[in-house]
Amino acid sequence: MLPLVLRRCLSIVPTLFVVSVLMFLLARLAPGDPAVLLLGERATPEAVAALRRDLGLDDPLLAQYGRYALKVLRGDFGLSLRTRAPVGEELWERFPATLELALVSMLWATAVGMLAGVLAALRRGGWFDLLSRAAAVTGVSMPVYWLGLLLLLIFSVWLGWLPLSGRLSIGLEAPRVSGLLLVDTLLAGDRGAFLDALRHLILPALALGSIPVALVARMTRASVLDVLHQDYVRTARAKGLPPRRVVGKHVLKNALIAITTVVGLQFGLLLSGAILTETIFSWPGMGRWLIQAVYERDFQVLQCGALVVATAFVLINLLVDLSYLAVDPRLRQRS
Repeated sequence: MLPLVLRRCLSIVPTLFVVSVLMFLLARLAPGDPAVLLLGERATPEAVAALRRDLGLDDPLLAQYGRYALKVLRGDFGLSLRTRAPVGEELWERFPATLELALVSMLWATAVGMLAGVLAALRRGGWFDLLSRAAAVTGVSMPVYWLGLLLLLIFSVWLGWLPLSGRLSIGLEAPRVSGLLLVDTLLAGDRGAFLDALRHLILPALALGSIPVALVARMTRASVLDVLHQDYVRTARAKGLPPRRVVGKHVLKNALIAITTVVGLQFGLLLSGAILTETIFSWPGMGRWLIQAVYERDFQVLQCGALVVATAFVLINLLVDLSYLAVDPRLRQRS
């Protein structure tokens, strides 16, 4: 097991290096000059040239990347070209919001998707199977921005049950410990703030988790159907084991590898794909931050955001691989 972990950890380094190089080049190949955007269209050529020189944009690309790489290795992501604030501080302000949204979305999507997939497989061809398959196709096909607007219209505008935007109502505050409002309000013992933060999370999490819940349900159904026809399941039934034990111990446990793969990949995609959801619900996370950086050609923010998302994705894949060893003992012997 240890050699596998070491190999996967070592593979993270070249992956992040390639991501950093590609993002560095793509950010500079995009049309538009950050100096012009900062000074305005009426800025004189002399002022633009002076600002480019101060920002180091006139240096060769290799020199610019070398400075950037050395700073990142020291944990310094540089200063935002727009706000002139440390990018690391801006990231710390926004990443917990995206992480909390992705975690809640993935938790409900995994729980509902696995339950629906198991029930659909056990009742193959029945009304629940047909209904769950139709719902899964609808969830995959429905655009997130359209679902988000629909949820806002129904539950916020028409019914008034849930808030329109933000993470916490005006007038409420939570101590910043982890940056995750649900965790911080629980640690502070503030039940009112916790319920308010949960209410703000419901609609964004429902919209963001619509695609993962459909994919998890479809994969769970397919995996459970495949395992149900295995000899060891028929043997367990022949021994007279209760149906719940057969499903829980023999069927679901052996179907977890495929399900774990989907859950891990979808969680990584949620971290990088929450831009539309955060924009619709005015969620103060990384998505809106990166969109604004694209508009304003803020290289430092774009490079930092891409590197953080890539790191999270690689670490999630590593955890998924390690979870295979816990689910299937045969893999531990091979490693």
